[in-house]
Amino acid sequence: GDKPLPDGFVPKPKVVVVVAADSEQTQEMPAEGAGDSAEAADDLPEDAVCKEKLPDSQKEAKFAAAKSNERTSELVEEALVFYGLDGVPLDNFFVRNEGEGRNVYLVSDAVRDALLASPSSLRALIGGVRVFDENRFLKASSCKMRLVQEGVNWLAPLMRRRRCPASPSEMLWLLEGAKVSFADLAA
Repeated sequence: GDKPLPDGFVPKPKVVVVVAADSEQTQEMPAEGAGDSAEAADDLPEDAVCKEKLPDSQKEAKFAAAKSNERTSELVEEALVFYGLDGVPLDNFFVRNEGEGRNVYLVSDAVRDALLASPSSLRALIGGVRVFDENRFLKASSCKMRLVQEGVNWLAPLMRRRRCPASPSEMLWLLEGAKVSFADLAA
């Protein structure tokens, strides 16, 4: 079978939502704690309420396994090596847009299994945590994927490269704009 994620590396999720629907029908569920949407819309200014259906071009594409597209698979494998994430299996990374998405999401073993078991009948609106996106800004970097802020909490404990722990006082120096060499940071 598929290699599972390392034991204990995933912090408690804040929110994980997976909505299943076939291509003809959708099921809408109110967010936890949300009141009646019509009543809530009445309380908002007129220009803050969208009453029109989104065009098809604005709908989210389905999730696809990163390994299903050769280019995306290579980019994610390169990022795993670059950041020293040897213990994280490629099988748990997904993208949108038929495997060619710029954003890469890390999903749990259970979500991975559900997405792979029914790729045509399951439409996941939200799944996993965005951990990488295509690095379009730093052209000199040897890695074409950059770690995004949402993914730091999830991947930092597993990173063996490109990681530099800093104490609160060292972070304060950095935030104040002081020049701090890596040699001066506590090991």
